[in-house]
Amino acid sequence: MDDGDDIDDLLNEAEQSFNSRFKRQNCRVSNISVVDELDDLLAETDDIKDYKADKQQKAVNPHSLEEVVKCFPIYLAGSHFPCGLGNISKKLSCDKLRCTSCDMKVLWFEDFAWLASLDYLFLRNNFPNFKELRSKLKPQNGSRAYCCQCSWQTVNTLTFLKQLETKWVCGQH
Repeated sequence: MDDGDDIDDLLNEAEQSFNSRFKRQNCRVSNISVVDELDDLLAETDDIKDYKADKQQKAVNPHSLEEVVKCFPIYLAGSHFPCGLGNISKKLSCDKLRCTSCDMKVLWFEDFAWLASLDYLFLRNNFPNFKELRSKLKPQNGSRAYCCQCSWQTVNTLTFLKQLETKWVCGQH
């Protein structure tokens, strides 16, 4: 419905209201009172237009909407690969990972690998403290050790995230 239809509807409603008032009052109405009545109704329609404009402006305000930019597909990689916003043509290791299971940011450690003795409870108790986590990391050139509070991975090569058993997603760049 456009503004012209809205105004026509309001004018019809005003006319009906005016006619019903006129019949109830059983008196003659001068042209001045009709004009005053219409002016009041038009002022109300201006208020409605202002309200609609404010509502639309809030909904489309470019400052209130942030552009969502995420990696697709999502890659993890060893330390020899650069990090950043990856896409099909630009294969970068995502550096904004977030876990959908524990809702924590995914950390990574350059040139380290996780020891086989690492377990869930250790991560749960020591994440994100690197000094504590360091006891379950071993130096390994070219690797990246990734972890959140509930899972971990050591990656050496460019790897699709979907190939790994994690609940990690790109958390938005």
